[in-house]
Amino acid sequence: EREQHAYRGALHIFTRSRLVRESIIRDYGTPPEKVTVIGGGVNFTPLPEVRSHSDGEPVALFLGKEFQRKGGDILLEAFAQVRKEIPAARLCMVTHGPIPTGLPLDGVEVIAPTWDRAKVARLYHDADLFVLPSRLETWGDVLLEAMAYGLPCIGVRSDAMEEIISDGETGLLVPPQDSEALAEALIRLLRDPYARARMGQAGRQRIETSFTWDSVVERMSEVLNSSLMEEV
Repeated sequence: EREQHAYRGALHIFTRSRLVRESIIRDYGTPPEKVTVIGGGVNFTPLPEVRSHSDGEPVALFLGKEFQRKGGDILLEAFAQVRKEIPAARLCMVTHGPIPTGLPLDGVEVIAPTWDRAKVARLYHDADLFVLPSRLETWGDVLLEAMAYGLPCIGVRSDAMEEIISDGETGLLVPPQDSEALAEALIRLLRDPYARARMGQAGRQRIETSFTWDSVVERMSEVLNSSLMEEV
């Protein structure tokens, strides 16, 4: 009720994703013309340096404190299939433990979450791709971070990921909670350094053009100026 009261009293409402916009309209009875999607910006000033990736052992990176919601179990099941095809592949998984018993951990390094930005930067620099098979994602700042480091991203066709990852261009999208499809996507990119480089570069360019806070402010300003003029 408090949320609904706040929405009704607001001059205008901005959301990062279409998913949240649709919820505010549907679940709270907010007029559609009062809600605008403006996306989000990556939290780097300046943007990080993009390193050159080698043809050595391919590394996939997962960052998700909430193991279950972020699809950590789905990823481990998929990565077990990856290891059968690419025995040298490795997975760095930054998440809260312990990992539930019975899940495969061959080739997996589990790392405790950290706020040390230098350590996080090293993880991005050492990775060849980023993967996040979340069960629920209303936006995805971590995807923006990975793209800023020039990493192709693998996500799921649900929630807000489709608004960040351009399938086949900046990464790959798979059906939610589908470990086999996720394994296929991982194998495809881990085997193809040229596709990774192409998608990673496209992702970085998309960050520079669409996902900076300056671009978000521009989108907000257009709506605010129009709304204020209507009020006057």
